[in-house]
Amino acid sequence: SLVDSFFESMSGITTTGSTVITNLDNAPKSILMWRALTQWFGGIGIIVMAITVLPLLKVGGMQLFRMESSDTTEKILPKTSEVTLIIFIIYLVLTIACGFAYWIFGMNIFDSIAHSMTTIATGGFSTYDDSIGHFQNHKIEIISIIFIILGSLPFISYLKFVKGEKKIFFKDVQIKGLFYIFIISAFLMFCYLMFSNNEYNLLDNFRISSFNVVSILSGTGYVTTDFSLWGKFPLIFFLFLM
Repeated sequence: SLVDSFFESMSGITTTGSTVITNLDNAPKSILMWRALTQWFGGIGIIVMAITVLPLLKVGGMQLFRMESSDTTEKILPKTSEVTLIIFIIYLVLTIACGFAYWIFGMNIFDSIAHSMTTIATGGFSTYDDSIGHFQNHKIEIISIIFIILGSLPFISYLKFVKGEKKIFFKDVQIKGLFYIFIISAFLMFCYLMFSNNEYNLLDNFRISSFNVVSILSGTGYVTTDFSLWGKFPLIFFLFLM
């Protein structure tokens, strides 16, 4: 229906990830690819809007470039068109690398392309009802963790890295804060799973806790297991992380 179409498109463009489509496993590939594309365009669109369009409207987009030790705004690159081009190239390279890694470790070409777009956009649309859990592949889950994190990093840091600040990923306060929250949250969930008498071994508990924490913390929303069966603590904890 028109309402469902609008809802699905809005969810994709904003990389929210909510869906009204059921039985994704048997949905037309054209629909599945279009859903992935809406999230991919939404992911790059927000970044470009924040850096190029909002400053022209005096909405404070360039505040993203504020230096820690200065009250003035740092213009990373002189031309907004140049900024946009570099961001798009970085975004595209990350997407291609993610898709290639998915394909190498077990996805078919269609699934690898669709999932790479929704992974880098941290949107979470999948081509299956069971999401990443459909593949039952530990290597694919690890690839997801890596590229969700890469897609979650501030793109201004990638710009600075290209400009020559090779240690930016170790100095940026946002990135360090993200990793601190991730490590602490994954450790807490790992401890909970270890003492909840589940059927997973040590490595499985570590992988499952890391994957779900990264997916929820980034707002991606991929799932590999029904964590609602783990008890009340994970549900409250994940709501807090979101």
